[in-house]
This record gives sequence, structure tokens and C-alpha cells, in this order.
Amino acid sequence: MSALTALLFLTVPARLFYLQVIAHDMLQEQEYALTVRKVREVEPRGRIFDRNGIILVDNVVRRDAVINKKVMHDLLPAEERVEYVSKDRKLRRLCAPQECEKISSAKFGRNIGIILNTFADNGLPIDKTTAAKMREAAPNYFRFYKDIDAFQYEKLRKLEVINGFEFELKQSRDYPQGGLLRDVLGRPHEDSADSFGLEALYDNYLRGAVTERCYLRGSRGRRYFADSDVCNRDEGEGGDASTAPYKAKDIYLTIDSDLQELAESSLRETVEETKAQQGIALVQNVNTGELIAMATYDPKWKSGDLIKPIGWTYDPGSTFKAITLAAGLESGIINETDTFDLENGRWKINGRSRDDVVDDHKMKGKHTVVDIIAESSNIGTAKMAQRIYEKDSKYLYTKWLEFGFGKKSGLGFNGDVPGMFRPLKEYENIVNLSRASYGQGITVTPVQLITAYSALVNGGRLYEPKLIIKATEKDGAVYREFKPELQNPYHPPISPETSARVKKILLEAVENGTGKLTASIPGYKIGGKTGTSRKVSSAGGYTKNNNFASFCGFLPYDNPHYAVLVIIDDPRKTGYTTGAMAAGPVFKALASRLINMEGYPPDNIQTDLKPAAGTAPAAKSVPVSVPGAAAAKGNLTGGQEPPAVVKTKIDMDMSMKVER
Repeated sequence: MSALTALLFLTVPARLFYLQVIAHDMLQEQEYALTVRKVREVEPRGRIFDRNGIILVDNVVRRDAVINKKVMHDLLPAEERVEYVSKDRKLRRLCAPQECEKISSAKFGRNIGIILNTFADNGLPIDKTTAAKMREAAPNYFRFYKDIDAFQYEKLRKLEVINGFEFELKQSRDYPQGGLLRDVLGRPHEDSADSFGLEALYDNYLRGAVTERCYLRGSRGRRYFADSDVCNRDEGEGGDASTAPYKAKDIYLTIDSDLQELAESSLRETVEETKAQQGIALVQNVNTGELIAMATYDPKWKSGDLIKPIGWTYDPGSTFKAITLAAGLESGIINETDTFDLENGRWKINGRSRDDVVDDHKMKGKHTVVDIIAESSNIGTAKMAQRIYEKDSKYLYTKWLEFGFGKKSGLGFNGDVPGMFRPLKEYENIVNLSRASYGQGITVTPVQLITAYSALVNGGRLYEPKLIIKATEKDGAVYREFKPELQNPYHPPISPETSARVKKILLEAVENGTGKLTASIPGYKIGGKTGTSRKVSSAGGYTKNNNFASFCGFLPYDNPHYAVLVIIDDPRKTGYTTGAMAAGPVFKALASRLINMEGYPPDNIQTDLKPAAGTAPAAKSVPVSVPGAAAAKGNLTGGQEPPAVVKTKIDMDMSMKVER
């Protein structure tokens, strides 16, 4: 007996020593793992504004309704649970095992019924399939209703008293301007792994700080948020429950919402009216590279598609003739008064094969360089290119590259492509060179072309295109400014003198050439160039009836501030398939809005409305209206929506600035 007593006296202290000293850390870890949980909280993302402070992307708090089936099923009130009485190691049951299970299941079923009925009574019915999954054993943690707004939450929050039911807080993006610029704004990482657009590109600025909070899980599933020392037990002395104190930044874009809205609505109407596949419109500040509008209308667009202005390429057609012209003038090989025989509209480049034939609208005899560009002659431009090639075989190709073609735009988006320019050696083939000179057999992106046009008219400075002005703290303090940058400040593609000469010829193209009927604005000097290029056929070669119709121009003439590019992809309506007839009216709508926005005074010129040779009849040929002109700020007619674009007339006091 004494031996047994001695053994007990030795065993109990030994056990206590084991539990309190040897196994202390292990048991504490087990207790920590069972009772302490960490929850990750993310600060709201930064907002996105346009250049005038109009909010494009904001945050909204939403909730998901979730149930923890194990908690809801197992944790019954104390009087209904099986209890263990440690002092005599005997079970004292307040209900038999079968009765406990029965009570638990009944209570679980009643709670699910209460949840379903409450949601239905407040206009949020839950479908039968989801309701059935709520009653099934798996999955244990089940999110059965998403995106509950604040108004709905107030009606449903009484359900939080049910064990195992909770609302899970989350941040969602809100778009106060609806679908405006949505293809460019994109989607953040929090919404999907397939993030894209500005949300992905500037995620380092927009994403918020991530913090971790710890809570203790009580016996009935309740959460009790713990002190930081509990949460940071593994962090050491001075540990913090959050990541580095980085705060989300707001960003301000170069986009003007009013102009963007007009561009998108104009494209929509034009694409639908002309039965085209899609349309793209860009407006750029020629002196900074800032994109003021970047609009795409594609009826088949879906979230996550590539950003067309930097990821979609096309044959630029006759708009590219201005680039060839600038290279020729800069070289000194070509002058405005030089003449070329236009072969009555059909010319074999080297006289060898049918594939070498250049078809053109019929222009007899010799014409000057000015006439060739104004009337958009392929033959004349090809002959200009040949003359340059004969003097310097590499010069023209080098100049094209100096204007930024053949490389990515630099905006930084995924899907940015360089376009297609063949290696220099292939332009030793005079046929390839000739066709490239008037914009066929090469491909460019819309951003590349408008950026090159900006350099054509701003004195020869090629800027990096840009979409962001600044990033700021939430209180408005500037965190970082994004200043204009030149692509090659020490070697501009052309001189200011050449730029001035190109401007004059592009002015002639609008006042008396192919852009006259649909792109000119009475009382204002506008320069630009039409483009109509055939699309590549899937069978090889080019199609006969499918075109890219485009127009690229600038304003004001004397001191250019904006370049505007419009592209209509494959307009099919008879009479509207050319750049002048399909893209010209949209250009005119945007240029008119810019005149109004900036308050440009008239140039006091009389525009001759006599149709240019080879162009279609005027007026009734373009039924595309100026969409949204009355609703948007700075409407052109003092509150009345203008009729057809070709009939738009500015009859307001241009000294009055539009209210921004």
C-alpha cells in the first residue's frame, strides 16, 4: 500500500511537470491552432478619375451571405449538449445521443428555413438548387448569395443571430459613368485572375494595404477580435499585424469624359448605320502625347478582350501617304511643285506582271505633289517613293521607323503589338516599297498612327503616348506626376520647317481634296487625310469589297493642339465605304466639340463647297448624326442637337468657353 501511495505521489508531479514544462509549447500551439484565426482585410482600391476630376471607377461595399454548416449543426445550447464531468470521468447526458442528433438536425433545418424565408420575404429568393445545397453536408462552408448591397443588408442583418450564419464583407468596383471607357479601364485582380486594362497596368498604385486581424473562436462559433500580441505571437517583439503601411493611390487619366462619351456614341451610330464590324476613335494632344479620348465600339466585345487601339492592327491606306510625304520633303528629294504622271489611273510598277499593277482613280497627265496628296493618288505616292529610293535606298524605310512604326506603343498594356513592317531587305523589292508608301502591305496600330500624325504637325516632336497624368493620395496630395516624354529628343523624325510644309498640304486635302465634303468645318482651317484600304482576304491577297475607312486630321491649323483619328472597319452600306464618307463625319463631330471646348475663334475663311474631282455628291449621302451633342457639356448649338454631321454649323459665340 505504501508503495502504491509513493507511486501516486511520484506520478502526479511527474505528469504535471510534463504538461507544464515539457509539453507546454506543444499544447499551447494546439490550443492556438484550434481557437485563433486570422482574417485578411484589404484597404479599398484607389479610385480612377478623368482629367477633369470626374470619377470613372469607385469602390462600393458589398456582402456575401455564407453559412458554416458544422457550426450551425453541432453547437447547440448548453442544456441540449452532452457534457463531460471531469471529476469522476463519468458522462452526464442532458439528452441521449440519438435525441441530441435529432435536436441538432431539427434546429439546423429550422435555421435554414428561417434564412430562406427571410431572403424571399425581402425580394431575394434563393433557387431550389442552391437551397438544396444549403441542406447538404458538404461543402461545410457555403457561400449561397453574393453581392448584397447596403440597403438589402439592413433588411437581412437580423439573421446574424443564427449560429453559423454570417455576412462576409468585400470590396467591389463601381462605375458611375456606366460603360464609358470600360475596355480600357479593365478589371482588377480582386475580381478575377483575368485582370486587364488600367486596373492591371497600374495595380501597384491602385491596390490597397493588406492587414491581418486575429480573432478567437468561441464555443458557439462567435468571433472575438484579439489584441495584436495574440495575432503576432510569431512575429517577435514589436510585431505588427499589417503589411508595410502602403496606401492605395487615386489616379487621374488624360481622358476627357465628355469627349470620350461623344466618341463612343458617334462610333456606335456610325457602325450600326454603315453596317460595319467595329469603329475606333482617338484624340491626342499633339504637344504632350496625352490621349484625350480612346474609344472603341465593337458589338461583339466582351470583358477581357484586347484593347483595340494598341492591340489591333490594320492597313492604314492613304492616311500613311502623309508619312511618306514628310519623309520626301525632309530628304530634299521631293518638293511641293514636283510633278508626276498619274498614268490615267493604272500603272505597272515595273512593267512585269499583273501583280505589279497599281489601280487608282483616273487622273490624267502630270500633277503636283500637293494635288497627289489632296486627291489621294496611289500612283503619285508610289512614284514619289521610287524617286526617294533611287537617291537613297534606306532613307524612306528608316524614316517610317523613326515615326514609331514597327514597335510597340509603350503604353504598357498586355497585348500591345508593334504592327507589321518587313525587314529592310524586302523593301529592296520596288513593288513592296511602292505599296507600303501608300499604306498597303504594312500594318499599324491606331495609337501608332495618331502619334505619328501628332509629330507631323507639332514641329516634328514624337511624344510617347500617355494615359495617366498623376497619382495622388486620398487627400489629394500628389504622389507622382507623369510628365510628357519624347521618344527620341535628340533625333526628331522631321524638322519644324518640314512639319509646316506638311500642314499646308494636309490643309489642302481637307479644303479642296478628298476630305472636303464631310470633314471640313465652315469658318475653320482643318488639316487631315482620308484613308480607304482593302482588307486582306483569308484566301490570300486583298478583297475587292471590304475596306478599312479612316480619317486622321488636326486642329487648329495655325497652332495645332489636337490630332483626331477615326477608323471604321469594313463599312458595308453602299456609298459609305470610303474614309471620307464613313470616318469623316465622326471626325467632324469630334473636331467640332474640341472647337467648342477650347473656344477656338473662327479663322474667317470661306470654304469653297464645290465638290472635288472624283468625290461623291454631298449632303444627303451621310445620314450619321452627332450623337449626344445636346446632352453632353459644351453642345454645339446652344442646347439643340445638330442634324446630320455634314450639316453641322457652329453659330455660337466662340469666345464663351464651355463649362467643364
